[in-house]
Amino acid sequence: MGFVEIIAGIFAVIILVKMVQFLIFKPKQMIKWIDKKFKDNRVVPYFFLVLAIVIGYFLLQTMSIVQIAAAGFLVACLYGFSFLLYPNEYIQFAKKVISNRKNLWLLMGIWTAFAVWVLYAIFV
Repeated sequence: MGFVEIIAGIFAVIILVKMVQFLIFKPKQMIKWIDKKFKDNRVVPYFFLVLAIVIGYFLLQTMSIVQIAAAGFLVACLYGFSFLLYPNEYIQFAKKVISNRKNLWLLMGIWTAFAVWVLYAIFV
């Protein structure tokens, strides 16, 4: 079993654990746990950034950047579907993000570099 299979397996297990949690725990318990873990926590986003870099490094050993981008687009569509089941909450979230652009420079730089890399790989 290669790294891609290990990552996919971990991802599948995380999804199933979340589904079981959703079925077992009461909404108030879940909200309390989420508030405790993520409210005002500045470390968690950078943990995920480091995780993305590590996973990206290993994925690039077996996949092209174009394949990763295509898979990412599939995931983005699923996230879009999920978010837009709650349009009012999504609009509020989007307004908050758009009005606080100073926190987005690193994120915008990463996404811009990723897009340029993908286009370079396709057309050059």
